[in-house]
Amino acid sequence: MHYAATFPRPTAYPLPTLQFGVATNQK
Repeated sequence: MHYAATFPRPTAYPLPTLQFGVATNQK
């Protein structure tokens, strides 16, 4: 996945990050 290379964070934030982004977009 390109995300791993783009995001310096581990694979423990992809889900929470995506959810947070969606929640912010919906708000």
